[in-house]
Amino acid sequence: MSLSSSPPTHASSIPPSSPPNIVSPPSTKPNPKTPTLPPASATQPRPLADIIGETFPPFDHRAIIVLPFNSELSRDSAFEKELASMLLDALLETHAWAAARPKHESSVAAQNIEKKIVSVMETEKEQGMYLLRPRSYMCPSLRAVIVDKTRQQLNQFVTQIKTALSTLTGLVGM
Repeated sequence: MSLSSSPPTHASSIPPSSPPNIVSPPSTKPNPKTPTLPPASATQPRPLADIIGETFPPFDHRAIIVLPFNSELSRDSAFEKELASMLLDALLETHAWAAARPKHESSVAAQNIEKKIVSVMETEKEQGMYLLRPRSYMCPSLRAVIVDKTRQQLNQFVTQIKTALSTLTGLVGM
């Protein structure tokens, strides 16, 4: 390793042949629209202290960063509001459709059942089995037996329902 007598320099900013505090200007092609400097100043290197001491144009952070960000933020907010409105409309339409559907389906089902009943009644009329009044030729004792049997079956059904409810409420209370 050999020691050099010249001080260390940064290769990208100062060419090795120039003194440490002088930087040569970058080479540019002359533009006919911009005025060119006199040839004497173009050949003379500028001192590093002058380059460092130059003032830069002020950076307008408000116009370059803040205002575009705020406009984008307000645009996003407006989009989110519009999207929320669209989602609410879709949700309300779906709810209205779902709420109206059982009413419509039950009315359609009722119409279908009524059609079936009418069909059965017409078939009974064709067969001669349709009577507007209960059969009067049935003897009173037979009628009493049928009513009593129906009453017993209904009583058994009510008892079974009560038992099931008490069992369910007993399970829920645990």
